Amino acid sequence: MEKKSGAYTELDWYIMRSIRLNATSDTAPYRHKYKPIPVDENIDWRRLNIIDEPDDTIDRTEYIRERMQDIRDMVDLLGLSEKAKRIFAWKFFAGESFADWPGPESRKELYETYKSVFNAVMDKKDGRLLF
Repeated sequence: MEKKSGAYTELDWYIMRSIRLNATSDTAPYRHKYKPIPVDENIDWRRLNIIDEPDDTIDRTEYIRERMQDIRDMVDLLGLSEKAKRIFAWKFFAGESFADWPGPESRKELYETYKSVFNAVMDKKDGRLLF
């Protein structure tokens, strides 16, 4: 059990090999238990009249990406220092805690900087609906 064979023990190697064989072999018991769905050979699938229905739902991921890009653009337009941009990105975009901030700044300074940038972005949006 504890005899090494490369990076793994021989038991690990045997188990991984068995899983691989059962998953890929055409004669494995797994293949016999889970057979493919039967297909009628007489149907020409290319001639079927299948209509692609348009999806009119809102792409939520794209909407969020666009709003985040709007905020990034506003932060760039504000003319902030690199330190203020890093602090804002740390909290707003990355969702990190100021307790994990790698710099020498105090939490009070971090919160004040973040809040001032956040308020400036909210004032800058000029009535545009971001969220």
